[in-house]
Amino acid sequence: MKKLYLLLFFICLQLTTAHAQISLIKEFGSCCRVAPFEPLNNLVIFNANDQLWRSDGTEAGTFRLNSSARFDLSSNNRCRIGNTIFFWFEGARELWKTDGTVAGTVMVKTLGCCFNGGPMVNVNGLLVFAFSTSAAGVEVWRSDGTEAGTYMVTDLIPGTGNGYYYNSPQAAVLDGYFYFLGPEQWNGTCNGPCASNGSNYNYSHALYRTDGTAAGTTKVENGGFDTYAMTAIGNKLVYTARMPYTFSCQGESYTSLTNVLMKVENGVASILKYPAEVYPYDNPSCSLEPIGYTFLNTSKFVKAGNYLYFRAQYQVGNETKYTIWRTDGTTTGTIQLIDYPYGSNPNVASTMFIDTWGIRDFNFGNIVYFSNYSDAAGIELWRSDGTPAGTYMLKDINPGTNHSYPSEFRTVNGITYFFANDGTHGIELWKTDGTTNGTQMVQDLNPVGSQPLQIENGGTNDNLYGISAGSTYYFWGNNGSQPGLFSTCASTPNLTITATPSLTITQGTTTTLKAAGAATYKWNTGATTASITVSQAGSYSVTGTSAGGCPATTTVEVVTVPGLTLTPSASVQAGCVDGTGALSSILSVSVTGGVPPYSYTWLAPSGVSLNPKNTSQVSSTIATGIRTITVRVASAAGGPTSTATISVTANARPTPGLSGNVNLCAGQSTTLTASGGVGYQWSTGQSGASQVVSPTLSTVYSVTVTNESGCKATKSSTVSVNAVPKVVIKGSPSLTLTQGSSATLTASGATTYVWSTGATTPAIVVSQAGPYSVTGISSGGCSATATTAVTVPPLVLIPSASVQAGCVDGTGALSSILSVSVTGGVPPYSYTWLAPSGVSLNPKNTSQVSSTIATGIRTITVRVASAAGGPTSTATISVTANARPTPGLSGNVNLCAGQSTTLTASGGVGYQWSTGQSGASLVVSPTLSTVYSVTVTNESGCKATKSSTVSVNAVPKVVIKGSPSLTLTQGSSATLTASGATTYVWSTGATTPAIVVSQAGPYSVTGSVATGCSRTTSVVMSVSGVASPRLAATEPTQSWQVRVLGNPPVNEYAEIEVQDAAGQTLQLSLNDITGHEISSQSVEVQDEVQRVRLRLGSLVGVYLLQVSDGVRKQTLRILSPTK
Repeated sequence: MKKLYLLLFFICLQLTTAHAQISLIKEFGSCCRVAPFEPLNNLVIFNANDQLWRSDGTEAGTFRLNSSARFDLSSNNRCRIGNTIFFWFEGARELWKTDGTVAGTVMVKTLGCCFNGGPMVNVNGLLVFAFSTSAAGVEVWRSDGTEAGTYMVTDLIPGTGNGYYYNSPQAAVLDGYFYFLGPEQWNGTCNGPCASNGSNYNYSHALYRTDGTAAGTTKVENGGFDTYAMTAIGNKLVYTARMPYTFSCQGESYTSLTNVLMKVENGVASILKYPAEVYPYDNPSCSLEPIGYTFLNTSKFVKAGNYLYFRAQYQVGNETKYTIWRTDGTTTGTIQLIDYPYGSNPNVASTMFIDTWGIRDFNFGNIVYFSNYSDAAGIELWRSDGTPAGTYMLKDINPGTNHSYPSEFRTVNGITYFFANDGTHGIELWKTDGTTNGTQMVQDLNPVGSQPLQIENGGTNDNLYGISAGSTYYFWGNNGSQPGLFSTCASTPNLTITATPSLTITQGTTTTLKAAGAATYKWNTGATTASITVSQAGSYSVTGTSAGGCPATTTVEVVTVPGLTLTPSASVQAGCVDGTGALSSILSVSVTGGVPPYSYTWLAPSGVSLNPKNTSQVSSTIATGIRTITVRVASAAGGPTSTATISVTANARPTPGLSGNVNLCAGQSTTLTASGGVGYQWSTGQSGASQVVSPTLSTVYSVTVTNESGCKATKSSTVSVNAVPKVVIKGSPSLTLTQGSSATLTASGATTYVWSTGATTPAIVVSQAGPYSVTGISSGGCSATATTAVTVPPLVLIPSASVQAGCVDGTGALSSILSVSVTGGVPPYSYTWLAPSGVSLNPKNTSQVSSTIATGIRTITVRVASAAGGPTSTATISVTANARPTPGLSGNVNLCAGQSTTLTASGGVGYQWSTGQSGASLVVSPTLSTVYSVTVTNESGCKATKSSTVSVNAVPKVVIKGSPSLTLTQGSSATLTASGATTYVWSTGATTPAIVVSQAGPYSVTGSVATGCSRTTSVVMSVSGVASPRLAATEPTQSWQVRVLGNPPVNEYAEIEVQDAAGQTLQLSLNDITGHEISSQSVEVQDEVQRVRLRLGSLVGVYLLQVSDGVRKQTLRILSPTK
């Protein structure tokens, strides 16, 4: 008897060994097949009675979506994007979509063609598919679910040529791209030798990809030709393709196509595996070297874990064999699992691998299950974990060489379900957990009777028989009387009830009963919630029903008991901790009520140790502080539980402190101070924090300290008394040093020593005078100090100077040799001369130095130090450096011939002239330029000399000439021209060398040269026929002569020298150039040569001096004085 049913399964969260329970959802009758199926969230969408239906697992939730549309049988013609399923209807004339509702089941667009439009895929949320139109042929299309958004992406072959080759099953999506078989291109081979014009080129379809846009639709370079079974694994696309291969045969070079395994990674195509042997179809006698494995007529790929599994055909000549392979997309991860001999059955790895358009993802875990042929067992259930050793037949379901034809594999929660025929029950639902014993028939749905609809042995795997949606398996079946839509779950619900807090409760309290493991619940109280709260004792039961309609019932008993009363106690409620820092106390609890026997749980907080912890009485050790211990008592049989607490105070012992100096030397006392409490009692009988002790021997003192809690602790300390050493210093050979000697000082009477020099040896050698002390320390730490003195003769210094007082030289300094003589101390001596301001010493560190001393009394200090730290002494010496005078020498030093001048010296107290005369002034009348010097002596007797040159200049010879003559005619004029000088002043006031005159009379001119010397000359102009006048007063006289000494004068006085006028009275009148009188005076001349000082005014320019004796007159020109 054969039976027909399709079985998808419902997998509960917990699997049991109970048989699955199958429920009829809706009866459809035997007129029409229910198929195919497509899951949508927790719904299943399917065809029934040639209409589109949906079901949520209940009869009420199973209804028709649309009577005008239905699924195509191939799963390639359906695609789920989000909560929408797109599908073809009417042979790809209409594109539809459904969201599982009647309103949401609508036609997207009528495309109107007879071609069934290729695989539907989800690319970046868009529906991408192949479709044929009469205008463009087969091309790539896209849809966003709207009519306007449904259009051709690009026309790869413009016109009616096909840009998409439909015969490419299992086209795949990877990294947002849809990979498909595109237009034909030259494949690198030719019919015979390739013609240069391409007339005999062979063409094959190439690999393309698209992201749903025209710009993103491109050829995949080096992707091969006639690609097949494209499948994504991880970040790689794996497929088979034909690639050109060039070889040599009988001396000719040929290029043929061979099947290879390919991959695409990061958009780049490459060969994953080459065939092992390639025999060109046109000349199989050519023998070629193997280069890989053969992948002729490779099957589609089946995904399990991280591997893709496939069947490969290996053909040599007319011999064929089959192999099973797996790959992870890498060369090393592509290995052969089973190698069948040549001539093996072509049903090897049938159905699942060779149903070209079927699905390839069966929800497998890391193990793949498949039907496979062997000569011994026929077509049976096999498994593989990706290793050759882990690839074998799992179970011979139909024993012997008979076939069980396992098919329609689905894995849910680690269990894989499939259909198989064991030869006894017909085709039934089976399951496997990967073990032989775990591979068994789920349920014999129809033990008797026949079914008009049958599942073919070895049927395809394309959702034609059933589908899983959520955790429910939907299928079309017949239980013998009702053909229709069935569902099943793996077992009845694993129903449980938990009670919170317990099934045993205290009288007057409640507990919450919570059911779990099912989809819906119904309690014997009438409640339909998962949880109920009860307060009465009794039995409570709940019936739970799974989502697949499978029920289960479970019951619990609730018991009520009296409440618990706890009375805790402690043997010591408060006390002091012991020496370990803990208080010991026995804790107990008495219990009444509840349900004995009781269980006890003592909870120890930090600082409490309990032993044991689960009896009514426990021992405790409690650290310092107030500790609260909790005891929890629980009744038997889930009875009531209660807790109680008890507090125990563990008072800390004080931490005594005892300080003070505990190492004394004989005769010392110390103060011992206790701390850490509020009361103190000493072993001496005294009380208080401190006591002073003066032991004569080492003694132990102890103190008992009491804190605020009354807890006590004792601390002791030993005060040691040590003897004081007697330290003595002896000097050898003596304590007095002579020049260049040393002494050894030796200490005794102690253990260690420290000298005032820093030495720590018992003896030291000294060569310097002074006090020395040593502190000796005994082994007990007591010390004593001894002192002695080492002496040396004192230093005596006698300084001297080669010049004690003197005059400075021309540089302003006095030179003197300074010396010091030394006696006493310890030679050799070191010298340090200290120069005050104004003194320079060279060198400064010898007994005799050279000094240069500036003017003044200077005191120089010399410090002398003995050798080896001997005595040091200083002495001073004063040297007086008297200043030289600063001579002054003044007087007129520019004379005209015949003049004299007075030279005056200053700056001292005594003057000696180079002429031999002495005194501050000297009158000289040189006839030639002469140097005069004077030596000046100051109060200190220091001398200095100064010189001055008195220059004697010639007096010019002034001549007046008349032109044409000195005689005028009536009404005529003459030119008087002076010569012999540099500048001129005429009696007329003119200052030019020549003047024009027209009147008779005397005319005079004074001529001067650059040295200031001058002379006056006169002439008389006469008129023809008129007597000449007497010589004017301005003419020079023949008896006396007047001249100016130093012209211009150096100050406001002019020196006037009068010669040959002794006994006469002369009148001197000083006028400006205009003749205005400035001053006048009368001079009585007593000497042959007499000088007169004439005060000049403030006039700038030239003065005219007229000298007259009443009869004769002379006029002189005086220039303005220099300031």
